[in-house]
Amino acid sequence: MCGVDFSQYPIVNDLIKTCDMDIDREHILWLNETQTEAAVLLAEMHLMCKAALSDSIPLRLRSKVSSNYYHSTINSKVHVFAANQALSDLGMTEKDLSKLYSHKRPKLNVN
Repeated sequence: MCGVDFSQYPIVNDLIKTCDMDIDREHILWLNETQTEAAVLLAEMHLMCKAALSDSIPLRLRSKVSSNYYHSTINSKVHVFAANQALSDLGMTEKDLSKLYSHKRPKLNVN
């Protein structure tokens, strides 16, 4: 056993069973970062969130740009099962997430 209690993560547990990955669950790479790199990203994101709540307009603008960077960076480094669990824990869907970052993917005109 890899030490992770999957009963705490029902979405991940269901996805592992659905994809028939029970045997491989110990070998799944959940985060493509070292613990130190992940800690640095979290600290930077914390500062970014504080900047977003600041009265300073330049800090708020920098925070918006930074959020795009962190969204892309973290999205590419977290296993898709863990990302789905996180969305569920936050009470969000993929649609909600795409609304938050709608400015990153321009809408196509189908006229």
